[in-house]
Amino acid sequence: MSGVAIIDTSTFINLKHINRYDIVEFLKYFLGTTIYVIDEIKKGKPATKEFYEKLQSQNKIHHVQLAIDDLIEMARVPNGKKISDAELSCFVKARNMGCKTFCDDKTAIKYAARFIVLGESWE
Repeated sequence: MSGVAIIDTSTFINLKHINRYDIVEFLKYFLGTTIYVIDEIKKGKPATKEFYEKLQSQNKIHHVQLAIDDLIEMARVPNGKKISDAELSCFVKARNMGCKTFCDDKTAIKYAARFIVLGESWE
């Protein structure tokens, strides 16, 4: 593995839609995601939930637990319509783990950058 990446909901769904999880395998990333993303996936379309469960059973994606420090940092970011808890949890967890976030929402990235340091991968 070349590294760890925390993936958000929309990016995960996009991989499912194009049926191209092999892109992540090609890049050799160990994928993790947070409980907020998992909750969104499970509340979404059955095909997305099935895709997640398949990848999880194949050890291609893992639940990374949020620590108290992660939750405290998330609570410091003002609630807004520009970022979901799922996206924010991915940014915070990735930053605290020293890894990358796979997020395709430019608005969420800019909003998060106003309140937390996103790491060198976002500079």
